[in-house]
Amino acid sequence: MEEVPGVNDVRVNVEAEPGITGYMVEKALKEALGFSPRGDVFPLGGLPRLEGKAKRVFHEKIGK
Repeated sequence: MEEVPGVNDVRVNVEAEPGITGYMVEKALKEALGFSPRGDVFPLGGLPRLEGKAKRVFHEKIGK
């Protein structure tokens, strides 16, 4: 993975519909962010929920 100054430990976990692959998510994030963050792809409803506030972002463009 390429080094980006000031960005060390960015992790992006996503929920995706069936057919959306980790490669597709990584490619879209790299195009949007300029680097590939670490992370996992979970089925819809499968992302572990944590206590406290969480910011959820919905992106409809991936895979369409």
